[in-house]
Amino acid sequence: MNYFFGHESIERETGLKKSTKAALMSALVLPGAGHLLLKRYASAAIFGGFSLWAIYYITTSVMDRAYSIVEKMQSGGHPMDIAAMTQMMANQAGVPDEQYLSIATTGFILCWVVAVIDAYRVGSQRDKTSRMFY
Repeated sequence: MNYFFGHESIERETGLKKSTKAALMSALVLPGAGHLLLKRYASAAIFGGFSLWAIYYITTSVMDRAYSIVEKMQSGGHPMDIAAMTQMMANQAGVPDEQYLSIATTGFILCWVVAVIDAYRVGSQRDKTSRMFY
């Protein structure tokens, strides 16, 4: 039994190595969640913080666009159908926030990929270290 790192029981219960579990948590829950499992709190805060900020920015930008379209449709007498909404969204393509929205989306995707890869890398190092103490 490995009491030094304390995760042999986790491996036995789930059948997953620490590296795999950390990578899956970062991939499926939130970037940085795997780092919390590995007790890498600074990395978890950086990945998680950036990801949450990007999700917030993307969500508020999309909702602002949707609300402005709804207001135009309610006040301007535009028909309330899918084709009209689609056309109005296409006409809003040149809004100033579009570049920032694109940067936030790209940054979020890159952060997610890097968090998964880094969680797996750090977890693999911990797996190797824990095997040395058997």
